[in-house]
Amino acid sequence: MVNWNSPITLEQEYLSLVIISEVAAGIYLWEWATTVYFDWRLFSSIGKKEWRWTAIPYLISRYTALGAVICVFVFFNLKNEFNLKVLFHIALAFGAIVHQENSNFT
Repeated sequence: MVNWNSPITLEQEYLSLVIISEVAAGIYLWEWATTVYFDWRLFSSIGKKEWRWTAIPYLISRYTALGAVICVFVFFNLKNEFNLKVLFHIALAFGAIVHQENSNFT
């Protein structure tokens, strides 16, 4: 039977969480980088005829999700002392904004 309170087991579980989180964040960053041209077209069309109000929630969701992904990378790759409570609240705020934007407009 597995001892879930063993330090070795807890370390293995933490490392699995880090690997899965960073792979998922890397996939999101790849998707973000390959479609940033669309965002650039939206930003460059501000004030022109093709600008639509639906671009605002799209951009808010996209960039707050990017902020949350950056927080994941920072959280798992810190090597020195840092106030993790602040980082946790920032990541939680980004996630809440993304969730709220996506639930209101879908």
